[in-house]
Amino acid sequence: MSDSKTCSLISVMPNLLGTQIRRAIARLTFVVFGLFCLGAVSAMGQEPEIVQGLKAAGAEIQVYKSAANSDGEKVDLNMYIFKPEGHKAADKRPAVVFFFGGGWKAGKPSQFQEHCKYLAGRGIVAMTADYRVSSRHGTKAVACVADAKSAVRWIRNNAKTMGIDPSRIAAGGGSAGGHVAACTGVIKTNDEPNEDSEISSVPNAMILFNPALVLGNVEGKPELDEVKMKGMKDRVGAEPISISPYHQIAAGAPPAIVFHGKADTTVPYWTAEVFATKMKEAGNRCDLIGYEDQGHGFFNTGRKKGKSKETIEEMDKFLVDLGFLDKQAEPAYITVQHILIGFEGSVRGKNITRSKEEAEKLAKEVLAKAKEGGDFLALVKEHTDDAAPGIYQMANFGEKGDMSGIRAEDMIFERGKMVPAFGNTGFPLDVGGVGLAEFDSATSPYGWHIVKRIK
Repeated sequence: MSDSKTCSLISVMPNLLGTQIRRAIARLTFVVFGLFCLGAVSAMGQEPEIVQGLKAAGAEIQVYKSAANSDGEKVDLNMYIFKPEGHKAADKRPAVVFFFGGGWKAGKPSQFQEHCKYLAGRGIVAMTADYRVSSRHGTKAVACVADAKSAVRWIRNNAKTMGIDPSRIAAGGGSAGGHVAACTGVIKTNDEPNEDSEISSVPNAMILFNPALVLGNVEGKPELDEVKMKGMKDRVGAEPISISPYHQIAAGAPPAIVFHGKADTTVPYWTAEVFATKMKEAGNRCDLIGYEDQGHGFFNTGRKKGKSKETIEEMDKFLVDLGFLDKQAEPAYITVQHILIGFEGSVRGKNITRSKEEAEKLAKEVLAKAKEGGDFLALVKEHTDDAAPGIYQMANFGEKGDMSGIRAEDMIFERGKMVPAFGNTGFPLDVGGVGLAEFDSATSPYGWHIVKRIK
């Protein structure tokens, strides 16, 4: 299927057992903020490797909802839960649930795995939810919204046993996932009739990454093509305006933060602007952060030249401001430059002849020069037993992505998978600060590291 702005949509929707194949072919010519121009994916359930990957990353899996596909067959929807270290049911921690993008048609909950790991490390019970999509379940967008509302309600209903504060639950997501997360905050309909309406499905905050917020005409903006809107109605399963977050804003909506690329041609930046403006006019908080020269999906971890680090740091600040988090003692990311002073036998493959005592003496001499303002790069080239220039980016959480073709100094390394003393020295430093990681057979086995934080 073409990924151009004008595309033909071919949906192939077999049932879950694969006993019957239905083909619904609708040739639509539309661009409604790009949600529909997506590549084909498997029509089966969530890929087993995705589930296993989330488990391997530390997620606990629970079914939060039993629903039905378009054939009326049962569908169990999973919640992938990342808990803070030492978390107990008696705790009362904040929670965040993320919804993946994919145009209501496809997508993987692993999209927000690294966000969850980061937030769990900050003390939040962080979750990424599966929900019904057309390619796997033959459902419409209204079902996506219903599932998102069920997810928030399920968290709140189970807050006591999960160690969660029911008054501090945030919903987040990207693109179509940002749309359904926004719907939990502003759409009054689409709750499942068999669920307890006394338990609110409205989150206490919204974290939205290039979300689809406008599904209908906006005054002062060009009207959407009538044919395009007819196709939109078919995909939504109702009048699009009924689940258009912009059109349903009212006073009392949860505070929101919206991250959006100003060069986004899939979901135009102006849609985020009008949403933020209308939220504020209704007396609601809405922080819009725009990123120059960034397109759709720029927030995803592992995206080359994207802004995953920056958006995670701003998300953290937002949650601190709302009282979900305490102010972070250490940054989410740092860039450091280091000098390794090894000794005989400490670094495999290196012909180092100095003794351990000589290495310690040299390390302290080099540290003194660096603290006196000496040219750090020159010191690296003169003394390091590692490769120059010795620049590394470190994350306070795991981050994986396509690292092929990326220079070492451009890679982001998980702090826990590096020499412990390296991160323990680097993260507490101010930018420009220099510190020494002493040799230790457990935490710094290669020798002494002189570490300078450069970002």
